[in-house]
Amino acid sequence: MPGGSDLLRGRHPEEWADYYKANVEFFDDLGSPGGAAKIGNTGKDHPFIAALPHRTKTTKNGCFL
Repeated sequence: MPGGSDLLRGRHPEEWADYYKANVEFFDDLGSPGGAAKIGNTGKDHPFIAALPHRTKTTKNGCFL
């Protein structure tokens, strides 16, 4: 994963373009709540994210494979 500062500037690998767009559109609708803990689960996903296959396998530290 590239450094966070690159992602904040909108620089990302081309294969991440759809994920970046989904993130921008999701927060355009939601606004900037200041963290997930403040608003909890929104109960919705961007259509691109919702269409992805559900991932259930994780590594020892809890990251998805």
